[in-house]
Amino acid sequence: MRSQMELIIKDLQAEVSKMKAQKASNKIELEKYRQCYLEELNTRELLSSELNNLYKANGKLQEANTKLLVEQQQNQSLLSSISTRPVLEYPCVGNLHHSLLFPRSFLLRENLAVPPLNPQPLISSIESYLAEMRQEFDKSLTREVREATAKLESGSFKVSSTRSANKSAEDLISETSQEYLEILRRRYKI
Repeated sequence: MRSQMELIIKDLQAEVSKMKAQKASNKIELEKYRQCYLEELNTRELLSSELNNLYKANGKLQEANTKLLVEQQQNQSLLSSISTRPVLEYPCVGNLHHSLLFPRSFLLRENLAVPPLNPQPLISSIESYLAEMRQEFDKSLTREVREATAKLESGSFKVSSTRSANKSAEDLISETSQEYLEILRRRYKI
């Protein structure tokens, strides 16, 4: 009986040592699984962060693409509106430096700055600018013509050396009118 008990004790001790070995093995395996789980969790967080960054970058790209398309459309509409609009130029402006009736100070010169965006306000701005310049030009032209007529009528107008002193004021006016008509014919093919 004692030997039986010793055998049972030895068997139990063997089982206990097997269980301890199994427990240690399970503990090692559990630690491996825990490490794998932590790595997978970190990888998932990293991938989620990268995916969010990609979504943000994609959103910014779409926004930039939309802005670019809008700018291209605005530029195209601006270019088409500019290319289809006739150039408003008075035919006598080119000959003002050489005219006897108009002094050099008569020419108005300004730079027109064209903003790159919003073609509708730009077009209305250009139209209002052109209307204002046309009014100023008409006023100046009327004033200069009155002054020149007054000079011609008073006889205080000096005839240039290229023109004959014998010509009357009417001849000068008719000659200037002919030059003006020639300029109109050349520019506008009238």
